[in-house]
Amino acid sequence: MKIFKSIKTLGVALAAVIALALAGSVDTFAEEKDTTGLTVSPMYQMKVLAPGEAEPGSFTVANPANSAGPIDYEFEIRAFSYDEEEGEVFAEKEDYSDMVDWIVLNETSGTLQPNERHEVSFTINTPTDTRAGGQYAAIITKFKGGQVGPFNEVFEIAHLIYAEVSGDTFHDGDVDYVEVPSFLFSGNITGKSAITNKGNVHAYASHVLKVFPLFGDEEFFTNEENPQKNLIMPDAKRYTSTTWEQTPKIGIFRVIYTVEFEGKTNEVSKVVIVCPLWLIIIIAIILLILIIRPFLSKKEDKKDRRDRNRR
Repeated sequence: MKIFKSIKTLGVALAAVIALALAGSVDTFAEEKDTTGLTVSPMYQMKVLAPGEAEPGSFTVANPANSAGPIDYEFEIRAFSYDEEEGEVFAEKEDYSDMVDWIVLNETSGTLQPNERHEVSFTINTPTDTRAGGQYAAIITKFKGGQVGPFNEVFEIAHLIYAEVSGDTFHDGDVDYVEVPSFLFSGNITGKSAITNKGNVHAYASHVLKVFPLFGDEEFFTNEENPQKNLIMPDAKRYTSTTWEQTPKIGIFRVIYTVEFEGKTNEVSKVVIVCPLWLIIIIAIILLILIIRPFLSKKEDKKDRRDRNRR
C-alpha cells in the first residue's frame, strides 16, 4: 500500500496546509460596543498642588444624541488605588488619598437632555501642613440605566485626579521582570512585566516591543517612536503587557521587549514560534509517515518478491 509517491509530494502538501492557514489568519468580525448612557471627558487629569493654596479644576458630563431621554445624575468623591488584578479600585481612604477631603464640587447633581453637555467645576483646597507626594481621588458620576426586573441599574463613571503635592518628593523603583513566551499556539505576541514604584509619587513606565523576522533587521512591528506608557502608583506593584495586535497565525520571529522605569531598564530578547496546534498535529502525522514509510516500502517489496516467486 502506497501512502505518498515521494517526499516531494509530502512537501507540496505541507506547503499547501501552511498557505491555507495564512490565508485564514484575518479576523472578520468586530466587537459591538454600547454607546448609550452618560460620558465623562476627560477621563483623568494631572494636578500639581501647593500646600495652603486652592487649585481649580473641571470636567464635562455629556448625554449622547442617541439617548432615550433625559438622564439624572449625582456625584460622589471616592479614593482610588490600582490593584494588580482588577485595575482601578474605588475604596476607602488610604495613605495617598487624603485629597478626597479637599475636593469641593460646585454642584452635587443635575439632569442632562439628549445631546446636551455640561461642565462641572470643582476646587481642591490643599491644607498648609500637607506632606509632599502623590494624592489620588475620583469624582464618580452616578446615573440610572435601564430597568432589570423590579430594579433600575445604576451606572458609575469615574473622573480620576492624579495630583502631586509639591515639596520633598522622591522617585525610585524597580523593573522586577520582563518576559516574552517562546511558543504560542494562538493569540498575539505579548511582552509582560512587573514594576514596583518605591517613591512617594506616581511615575510612568515605558514599554517598547520590537518584532523582527528570524533572519533580517526589517521590523515587522515596533512602538519605539511611541512607547506604551503605564502610570505606576506610589508604594505599589503593577503588572503590565504590550502586544503586537496583528500577529500572524504562523511564523518564527525575533522579539525584543524593553521596559524602563525611574532610570532602570530590563530587556529580554527571544525567538518566538507561532504555530496553531492543529498544524503541529498535521506536521507530526506527516513526519510519522516519513519515518514508517521505508518500513512499509520494504514490506511491500518483500510481498512483491514472494508473489513473483509463486508465479
